[in-house]
Amino acid sequence: MNLTATPIPNTPRPRVLMAVRDDTHAHWAQRALSALSCEVVRVDGTQCAVDAACNDDFSLVLLDCREAAHQGTHTARQIRAREGTRHRRPVPIIGMAQSHAEGVRQGLLDSGINHVHVGPLQLKSLALLLVRWRRA
Repeated sequence: MNLTATPIPNTPRPRVLMAVRDDTHAHWAQRALSALSCEVVRVDGTQCAVDAACNDDFSLVLLDCREAAHQGTHTARQIRAREGTRHRRPVPIIGMAQSHAEGVRQGLLDSGINHVHVGPLQLKSLALLLVRWRRA
């Protein structure tokens, strides 16, 4: 797997919070994000993701919704609720899902996830997501 990429030009180094349970997906995503000059913080579990997203500054959150979409929606709702109480600017949340089903996608979006990516995450699509959604 070739993970050479051109860093995103003329921007500060993005900080990405990665809440990905599967070690294989996490390893690949971390390598890809590093190739895009991102600083990556990986957490495990809903509470760790919520605490990190709300207590630190991230350009975006990459949230694993592949195995349990309900866990992704729960995490996103908690992040959004806590952001509201702390008057923080919302961090973009990208949900990674397996299903193309409209009900699954809509449920994720309704929970506060900004974008749902279905299928394998390629380096080019990851770079495009960063450019589109990252918070400076």
